[in-house]
Amino acid sequence: MAVVGFWNGAMVGAASGFAAGFKGAALNTWTGGGNLGDGLATGFRAGVQGALIGAAVGGVTGHLRQVKENKFFAEVKKSLGVSPEDVIPATDENLNKLQKMWFPDAPMEKVKKFTVENLSDGAKKYFAKHPNTGGITTGLKDAAGNYTGNSNVYFNPKVAFSSAKELFNTMGHELVHVSQLSTLVGQCANFVRNNLRSIMEFHAYSFQSRVGSVIGNSFTPNEVRGWMQTYPNFFKSLSANNFSWTSNVKFIMP
Repeated sequence: MAVVGFWNGAMVGAASGFAAGFKGAALNTWTGGGNLGDGLATGFRAGVQGALIGAAVGGVTGHLRQVKENKFFAEVKKSLGVSPEDVIPATDENLNKLQKMWFPDAPMEKVKKFTVENLSDGAKKYFAKHPNTGGITTGLKDAAGNYTGNSNVYFNPKVAFSSAKELFNTMGHELVHVSQLSTLVGQCANFVRNNLRSIMEFHAYSFQSRVGSVIGNSFTPNEVRGWMQTYPNFFKSLSANNFSWTSNVKFIMP
């Protein structure tokens, strides 16, 4: 419901508004020579004001995002008869139908297998070892062990299909990997796995956070700076921003 989006947005906005207002006012007071009590009092007043403004702005933003989400997933309910939080039947028919609905411009010509029903032995073993992983994309190699630019994408039925939202996030993430691997034609697979895997994951999670759920990850600013310095060309070319289909995604989930 849109009202839920309003209050969720309002709470987030209020918290961030209070923190920003308190911090700024308190620091200004203390750096201006005020004592601890004066800084706390000034910061509290500014924090309350910031919370009110943040709640209003956040509430409206949350409302608009919720309306957009409801409209977007109404297509899923109409097509499959399920709501955003419902479990989706894990079939290739549903997978392909939703790919065309959500990411119609993704480079599917680079995908040789896109499946939840026909997992490879390697995918089954990977999901057994990493049961919370929703999907995996494997780059296809030539006889010399170099990437061909094509991929297979496998989905974990227990995770990716646990809800429409989860599948939306997982599919977007894995399709970024498809585009990344398509740019690595001729690159040694071992070199990529040993040196570029984290860069690829960083960009895929960044895209997932932009269009789907906000995802926390373990990458630190120092790691990112290190990649940019060591592999500047790869860091740029593997960004989701370089793939035209990512900018055509119509829906952005709050």
